[in-house]
Amino acid sequence: MIESSDAGSGDERTDDLAVEEHGSEASAESNVADEVPSGGASGLLGMLIQEARKSGGVATTSGAKQSVGKSGGVATTSGAKQSVGKAGGGGRSAPTEMADVRFNDYEPELAIATPQMEMLFAFRSINSIYAIFLAEHMHKANYEERLQLLEAALDMPVSVAKSARVPSSDKLPDGPLASEYLDAELLTRGLVTKDELTGYRDEVTERYVFPLRLAEKMHLLFRCEFPNIHDARSTAVWCIGDLLQFGGDFNKYVRARDLTKQEGIIFRHCLRMILLCGEFAQIEPPGIPPETWRSELAELAALLTDACRAVDLTSTDETLTALESCKLDPEQLVL
Repeated sequence: MIESSDAGSGDERTDDLAVEEHGSEASAESNVADEVPSGGASGLLGMLIQEARKSGGVATTSGAKQSVGKSGGVATTSGAKQSVGKAGGGGRSAPTEMADVRFNDYEPELAIATPQMEMLFAFRSINSIYAIFLAEHMHKANYEERLQLLEAALDMPVSVAKSARVPSSDKLPDGPLASEYLDAELLTRGLVTKDELTGYRDEVTERYVFPLRLAEKMHLLFRCEFPNIHDARSTAVWCIGDLLQFGGDFNKYVRARDLTKQEGIIFRHCLRMILLCGEFAQIEPPGIPPETWRSELAELAALLTDACRAVDLTSTDETLTALESCKLDPEQLVL
């Protein structure tokens, strides 16, 4: 009798202990769900647990979608992955639905070519976008400024550029493009300081820093508007303009400027200028009569052709042949 009563009481104690353990687990789980704050990754986990309890199945991420929509961001799905993994149910995964939330507002747009796109194919000597950028500002410049912009766009080795510097403002005064537009524009955008425009003496090295040349100013403005274009180069030189001062006599020019060792580079620079004149003649910049623009470039190209033929007839004729082969229809190339 005593043994049976002891056994029965032991079974009852065992059942009570099991009930207490089960109750503690349920209360612990309830406390975890209650303690989870709303919002963020913890809030997502709490919502998924509560939804799974109510539905008895796999929790979805509809609540997460609403949370993402309200917060304007993308919630993490670590809690969703754990809940779905424990439930073992099927259906779409949380990462896939989160990807839909991130990219459901994306609307692709088509790039439709316009007739002006043909202008880009007119240029081979320099970056075509930079060429169009220069052409749009040519009507603000005088002849000397246009010549500076064209020369600088061809680029030149620094070793030769040092011997062909653009004259100072007292010898070559600033034109309307620099004085009436570029200087104020660069200052307004914060791209330069007044000292950089006028020149200054460096306090550390005590060396005089020359003011920015026209081509350097224009290149700064271009880089500001097109920061992702890195192959549009510019070197401020005054080679073609100086050659014109000698009446187009190439030999007299290189001897007077002590450029006999670099005459090959100078000669190639002149040939490239002939090609560039032909390329720019195929477009019509705004604000300039087409006849004036093309006659100006044709006159410059003719003078350079005569100067180069006096040095090397064969190379000059080959350059002119290449120029003729790349001509386009000027009527389609209007800015």
